Amino acid sequence: MAFIVQLEYQEYLFTLLIGAVYGPVLASTILLHEIAKSKTREYLMNYKDSSCNTPFYNEFLITTAGPLSHLPQGLFWHALYIRFGGSFVLPLLSLLDIDIDNLKEGGAATFISAVAIQAFVMNAVMLNLNMLVPVHPFPGARALVAVLVLLFGLSLSTAGFVTATMGILVGLGIFWVGLFLCLVNYTIISVCLVGLSCYTMFSGVRLLRMTAQGLAHEHVLFQQPCYRQTDTRTIEEEVLSDDNEESIA
Repeated sequence: MAFIVQLEYQEYLFTLLIGAVYGPVLASTILLHEIAKSKTREYLMNYKDSSCNTPFYNEFLITTAGPLSHLPQGLFWHALYIRFGGSFVLPLLSLLDIDIDNLKEGGAATFISAVAIQAFVMNAVMLNLNMLVPVHPFPGARALVAVLVLLFGLSLSTAGFVTATMGILVGLGIFWVGLFLCLVNYTIISVCLVGLSCYTMFSGVRLLRMTAQGLAHEHVLFQQPCYRQTDTRTIEEEVLSDDNEESIA
């Protein structure tokens, strides 16, 4: 009877931990992400005459504001983890392992520490996925396109080719990491990584195909007004170039 009560108590603690992490913690993380993006857009709209208010800065700052909000959030949860007994150097090999026995015996401090480390991992994953995966709908793709087109002045077709190629390469990298983790320690995370890699490569191939067909401007990454102006200017330059070649001939 005592064993059954202990088992039920452990299951209750595990359920409470998962509920805390993927309930209020996840909700607040997403909320702060959206607030950062909204406040950045509001700030840029209120300071239209600022020297920083250019198409590049507008697109790049609005795109990266949400993902970068996970950096201070992650630091906060890391500090909370240390405050309640965690080490400064994170145990990278066991970040997602939950020791139910230790959770039961450690009391409230251990529970808060467990929530903090899970929240830290959540923010770290969101930051990296949003910034380092260069395919739609991740903001990293929009940030990369903004740099290529609005900062470096590349054409939409060139930016589409570069973005698509990087997406395919990143997808291949994620696939091999996910496959390795599946072979070493089969978990839901390794399966998700393999699924993410397939989606990343598929999106990259789709953008590459549209670019090869001269349809990069129709891709969702280039639907912002600043890219439409760039596309129009590029088309006008091509028309003028063709006219000049015909007149020389």
